[in-house]
Parts: sequence; C-alpha cells; structure tokens
Amino acid sequence: MKAFVTISTRSHLPAVRALRQSLADHAGENSWEFYALFTEELSLKEKEICIREGILLLEMERIAEHETGNEILQKYQAQPDELRWSLKPMVLLALLEKGLERVIYLDNDLFFFGKWQFLFDQMADRSILLCPHWRISDPKTDPDWFCTNFKDGVFNAGFVGVTREGREIMEWWAKVCAWKCEKNPGQGLFDDQKYLDLVPARFEGVEVLTHRGCNVAYWNRWENQRVVREGKVLINGKFPVIFIHFTADLIRTIEDGSDAALGEYLEKYRQAGEFLSLNT
Repeated sequence: MKAFVTISTRSHLPAVRALRQSLADHAGENSWEFYALFTEELSLKEKEICIREGILLLEMERIAEHETGNEILQKYQAQPDELRWSLKPMVLLALLEKGLERVIYLDNDLFFFGKWQFLFDQMADRSILLCPHWRISDPKTDPDWFCTNFKDGVFNAGFVGVTREGREIMEWWAKVCAWKCEKNPGQGLFDDQKYLDLVPARFEGVEVLTHRGCNVAYWNRWENQRVVREGKVLINGKFPVIFIHFTADLIRTIEDGSDAALGEYLEKYRQAGEFLSLNT
C-alpha cells in the first residue's frame, strides 16, 4: 500500500482538500491513501468533511508515543511553523510503522495536474526520493540566486518520499530537527530543509527526481523554463507539468505576468478551492 501525507493548520484545511482532490483526479486505477496531521484540533464539522472526502486523520497522540516526536512537540509547541516542519519525518515514520510500504510527504500548497504513479515506481528498491529545487546553476545569470543553493538547501522539503528501507533516515532527520529547526546561515542551518543535503552522502538508496515537471515553483523559473507548445506547457520543452508549488511568491509572479505561462494552472487551482468552499 502507498500513501501521501501532509501537515496543516486548521486554516489551511481548504488547501488540504484541494491537494487530495487533485491527487484523486490523476490517480487512475491506483490504490492509495491520503493522510493529514493537523496541529490544531478540528471541529466536529471539519472532521466530518475529512471523513467524507477520504482524508485520514493522524493524531498527535501517535506522534507523542515516539521519544523524538514527543521532544519535538514539547520544544516547538509555541512555534507553529517550526512544529510543522519538524514533524515531517515523524509523520512519515508513523505511517511506515503502521505498515505502509511507500509514503510521500507533500506540502499542502502543492496541486497535481498529471498522473503521479511514476513517483512511487521510482521508489522501488530505494530508501528515499528527494526533489531538487533546481535553482540557478550559473552564477552569471544571478549571483544571489545562485548562492541560495548553499543557503537554503539543494532539495525542497515540500516533497519527500520514503520507503520502509528509509526508516533510519527519518529517525536521523527527526533527531536533528529536534536539535535545531531554525534559519541560521552562520551555522549552515535552514529549518528542516538544509539537513537533507547530507542524506545522499550519509545513507544508501537515495533517489533524486529528474522530472522537471515536478515541483514547478517560483525558485526554478529560470532553470525550468515554461515553454508553451500547441497550447500546453512543457518544462524546458520536454516535461509535462505534474505538480506545482503554489507559494505566495509564485502566485504573485503569475499574476504580474512574469510567469504568465502558468496562468491557466493557477485558475484551475483557484477553481478547485472555490468549488470545495461551495460544497462543505
């Protein structure tokens, strides 16, 4: 069995619902599950919505049963962002311990536009699947953005896939997040994310995504060119769009026209949210 999981506050339940629906729209005949951990208690109505829409709820109590999970909950209980970021390896561990074979963590501001089964296929006989940011690789293009590779991390922690063979990696990632989850350039730290740079050097079975239509984002608009051909967007003229990371910066650049090729995708994303709001 395979599954996706996300972490969210109550205020972002609409985004979670939209993400889950986008996965369903492109699931084909695949068997899968979708889990969510909410860092705040949901109302009875919100829980009913989740049940109706196939959103399986993970409970904080399950995380607290794990020594490192409990440490994270205690340390970051007054820091909502750091709490969510640090809990990523813990929710992945919890689902692996539940018996799932392959699990992918997704930030709740992702939205799918293409079939995703190949992501799980790429995890076969591997421990972990990581997705690069694909930021600028040539300092002459923009030296500041080039240097961001070394400040914020090579891999984006908004997408992390793991298998049973990757439990050791998740345990390590959880422990270092419990140690520190902060932006501290002087120490080479960037929340939960910069730690992932060490994974390929320290662990076996690491797979890196090469499909540039995955995690289309604000930060990779230079390296992952949006090429329109016959009315369709192909990243670098080759890769169809699989999922987009709709951060506030990306939405702004789509609206101001500097990333106009993604306008149709933003419209679909917003339509999904509006539809869900009308059908609560």
